[in-house]
Amino acid sequence: MFSFHRNAGCLKIMSVSNWVKLIEEAEKTCLIEYGMRKVHYKFSKGEEMVEEYNMETDIINRRMWKNSSKFGGDCHWEMEIGEPAKTKELSLDDVGIKESGSNPYVTRRSTRNALEWRIRNLPYPLSTYSVAVSPDDKCIYVRTTNKKFFKKLTVPELERIGIPPDQNNIEFTHKFNTLIITYQKPPQLITLEKETMEMLKKLPSSEKGKLPCNPS
Repeated sequence: MFSFHRNAGCLKIMSVSNWVKLIEEAEKTCLIEYGMRKVHYKFSKGEEMVEEYNMETDIINRRMWKNSSKFGGDCHWEMEIGEPAKTKELSLDDVGIKESGSNPYVTRRSTRNALEWRIRNLPYPLSTYSVAVSPDDKCIYVRTTNKKFFKKLTVPELERIGIPPDQNNIEFTHKFNTLIITYQKPPQLITLEKETMEMLKKLPSSEKGKLPCNPS
């Protein structure tokens, strides 16, 4: 039976409800590179976050977190949205998402109106899967009827606005050995993302090869 869980140590900040205020008060630097808006946040408690947005669509491509180490050691970046970067600075082992080439692993993406999870290396037919909201845990459980796979999916975007996941907003399909789970964004989340983007567009920014932009 496949069962794996992400280390949530770098995501403690997700319980903060007033997300806009939180990022407004963070120290921020931004960089424009290859049509992407990249923003680096430093929060008061030592956490760091990096976001990458497509400048044509304003849709987020990547969000990563790093929590400060209480013992002075290095803390790995952890992916929330996007594919793991295949670099020495952020290897697959560092982000803790992919265990091996044949084991199931999760990647996340966000579209204009939906959140999406892709669980790869799952060969079972669509009828095998159950994708259900847990009202008590405020998360989504993925199970198979053959009891060979189980996964708990958190939804930090909903945690930030204090809204539990709704079963009616979930759809899923299966193709190419990948289970694709789609969650329709509630209006509150869409509004929050628009407000965030309006703020980020006002940040001073620099292009690659020039001096870093001023922190907010």
